[in-house]
Amino acid sequence: MKSLLLVFLGGGVLIAQTPTDSIPVARAVPNFPIEPVLEKGFDGRSDNPMEPITVSILSPKPLELCPVNEVDFFFQVTNYSMAPYGNRLHAILDNQSPVAIDQLKRPMTLKELSPGGHTLRVFAVKPDGRMIADPQAFAMIYFYVIKKDYQNYINPNTPFLTLNIPSIDPVDSVPEGVVWLDYRIHTLSDQEKGLKVRYRLSNIQGIDEVGKGIFWKNLKVGRYDLSVDLIDSTGNAVSGIFNRVLRVFDVRSVQKAILSAPEGVPVVPQE
Repeated sequence: MKSLLLVFLGGGVLIAQTPTDSIPVARAVPNFPIEPVLEKGFDGRSDNPMEPITVSILSPKPLELCPVNEVDFFFQVTNYSMAPYGNRLHAILDNQSPVAIDQLKRPMTLKELSPGGHTLRVFAVKPDGRMIADPQAFAMIYFYVIKKDYQNYINPNTPFLTLNIPSIDPVDSVPEGVVWLDYRIHTLSDQEKGLKVRYRLSNIQGIDEVGKGIFWKNLKVGRYDLSVDLIDSTGNAVSGIFNRVLRVFDVRSVQKAILSAPEGVPVVPQE
């Protein structure tokens, strides 16, 4: 049996046929407000609101040839205090899932990199994992491992997509649990401002017309296949090596703690 799924996006309604026995029972909504925790390192804000947050890749240098397949990456961040599970960086090698970085004293080390060219993107994120909007809070380089070729190359003069979250990490299914679709479309001209993303999360599909990301609530426990494509105003895919992203992640159940006591001692339920 089929049913109609109505997804409200940017003032419009997308109608998709969805099997009634499918896994997802969720809705996608733009601009979900989350109040930050107002504590330094956990507030998702710049230290000085009058200045931008900046992120830089110190090493390797652009077009550097790294002689071994284990590479140390060093970064610099200004005007943004970082903390474990708080303000941090996300780094994406080529078209992979992001890696979280919450300190800069030690490098991020990636091992067993394939020979040839690689693109690294790194950007500041809030405690909930969403990207900081400042253009200077994003950095990208292209470098080589062992040999030079042009695989994994993004032409910075053409539009491209950076998909941040959801990553491949499991998501806890908690009451009103939120899974963000967070991304950035990198464009150069006003003519390219009409670009948007088309997504499919298992049997949930749609287009983000707003361009500020959406979220899904109340996803059931299970495995989800996600595909995200950068498209133009006519719905055609925009060419580019990383303009289609595929990821798989799990929504897992959260087990409640069970009270226990020695034999003969009553257990008082907690409210």
